[in-house]
Amino acid sequence: MYITGLYIDGNRVTRVRINTDNHTSISQMVEGDFDVVNCVSAHNEQFSVFVNDVGFYSKMDLNLVASVLAGRYLVGPAVVTGASQSGEMISVPACVIHKAVGIVDAMSLHKAFV
Repeated sequence: MYITGLYIDGNRVTRVRINTDNHTSISQMVEGDFDVVNCVSAHNEQFSVFVNDVGFYSKMDLNLVASVLAGRYLVGPAVVTGASQSGEMISVPACVIHKAVGIVDAMSLHKAFV
């Protein structure tokens, strides 16, 4: 089964299709094995952020968009999906997409005034 997710790298947010039958696509996008950060949006929607499990130790760059979205310090490329009540991967909630895009827009606006 395929779901819609977000790929976040630097200040880019891209919609991606993710195959839930295997985790190869997520591993490729985060450049290795991954850890999952489980989150809840302001609208009580559950979502998951997948990041490289040794990204911090490998000195990957800060991922500001993913960090703000998850509410914690995250490095390297990230993949965001939705999460059902039972913990299954589902398509990323619209409110999470809007939040991610809003973070990128705010970053762009800030750069315009600096």
